[in-house]
Amino acid sequence: MQLSGDDNRPLGRRERKRIATEDMLAEIAFGLFELHGYESVTMDQIASAADVARGTLYNHFPVKEALLDHYFKMEYRTGVEELLGAVITAQGLRAQLAALFDAFSVWASARRKYLPYALEYGIKVKASVDGAMPRSDLQNLFSSLFTSAQTSGELPITAEPDYLASNLELMYFGAIVRWLASAEESPRDECRRTLALFLEGAFSTSAGEQK
Repeated sequence: MQLSGDDNRPLGRRERKRIATEDMLAEIAFGLFELHGYESVTMDQIASAADVARGTLYNHFPVKEALLDHYFKMEYRTGVEELLGAVITAQGLRAQLAALFDAFSVWASARRKYLPYALEYGIKVKASVDGAMPRSDLQNLFSSLFTSAQTSGELPITAEPDYLASNLELMYFGAIVRWLASAEESPRDECRRTLALFLEGAFSTSAGEQK
């Protein structure tokens, strides 16, 4: 559960209650998805299982995909400390990003049947927003790694961490889409090829190699 806002200030009681409610609804919804199948579960069933009014559910989540998106964000925030622990032990930006993409590949493999819905929802949300989208958790993570690499001198100071992070996130999603259209069990190889392209560039002879 998120206990502070984007500016790291403690959340107020009302905001904490809202987040707790949304976490609860998302957990119950995902349990139903796992039990009955995503397509079969209705918003009414979710409201009934959560013992809330239908209107209350819709006030928090307008569609099922929003519940799935929230659950995935919960999974990320729950596991981010363990993930960062593995990343920190890797030496250098390249190794850290490789460790991240390998971890993301394991997670994506376990959630493959839900990813088409989540990705479609994410695209719709971005398309409906008037103005700049809030930075995602993934963008923040990438940006922090790029900033640290600049501090250590590994990455040129002229590089813009936020810009690099935004583009790497898009390339990662592209790798997942390509994997979903394939028969491969894991997106690991596709993710590694994408990361190599990002790090080396299209004209590098190593851009298409698996490392």
